[in-house]
Amino acid sequence: MCCTITGIRNPTVHPPPGNCTCPSLDDMGTLGNEGSPLLVRHCGLVRILSVPAQAEQLRATQTCVVTIEQWRGADVGSGGYVWGAARRLAKHLREHGDGCSAVLSANNPGGASLGTTYPAVASRPWSKLTVLELGAGTGALGLVAAALGAHSVTLTDQAAFIYPTGPNGTAPKAVEGGRSLIDLMRRNVLAFVAADEQESYCKPVVREMVWGCGDAVHALPHVSYNLICASDVLLFASAHKDLTATLRALSEASTVVLIEHTDRDGKEVNNGGVYPKDLLEFLQELEADALWTPTIVKDHGRHLTLRLVRTLA
Repeated sequence: MCCTITGIRNPTVHPPPGNCTCPSLDDMGTLGNEGSPLLVRHCGLVRILSVPAQAEQLRATQTCVVTIEQWRGADVGSGGYVWGAARRLAKHLREHGDGCSAVLSANNPGGASLGTTYPAVASRPWSKLTVLELGAGTGALGLVAAALGAHSVTLTDQAAFIYPTGPNGTAPKAVEGGRSLIDLMRRNVLAFVAADEQESYCKPVVREMVWGCGDAVHALPHVSYNLICASDVLLFASAHKDLTATLRALSEASTVVLIEHTDRDGKEVNNGGVYPKDLLEFLQELEADALWTPTIVKDHGRHLTLRLVRTLA
């Protein structure tokens, strides 16, 4: 089964929002308004060098607000922040769960004629979902899933990394310091559990994971997961093969994967009607597995939501 998305994007299907730009280090403002299902705020000024710790509040349900602590990039690298992609995918989880809204064929690689509408997919009950977050950083997405009622949640990431600044997209560099993203996730889990006075939610589990590492996979509490989610994880093409292997190892038939991607290379809102190179390269890695049915369920210019469904055991 071919799973590579080809063809020209149709901006009339999902028109880009006004002033659509990639998240920057200062892009930590409010998403939506007081009436929105998801509200994101930051406390104070968000500067990677001048603010030692910040808190993000993500309204997962009408009665639960998840507060996320953030650490400086100098301590744990880029993963210490709740970036815009995580906030957008949290909003998707709140509104659609592991399902999606109706999608036109322009965003589907299945080859249907233009204008065909694929119906909305209802979410499975949260109480029956085991959830894995890859590249979790602060653990924000997984904690939102827990607040929405997931049966169990596992948060995973490497200890730390710095977004590359060298030529040709050099590989991420390790951060040397006294604390790690694992420590940050554990702090956020403890705060989440402490705020759950009625013990209404599952207690997320934190594990260190480097993609492609068999020992890390075997150390997780579940052999496979119903829902795997991640944000901003496709930036490093050199990691696509290991990411694909990890998805294969931790999924089963009917597993849903949700990945929120930010196109950081496109100079225009719709990048000339072409999908981002890193996204296409990742889908080419998946093609060899012949296990996945992919759909772009949201295309807002440089902000895209990819939904994969594993169709074979």
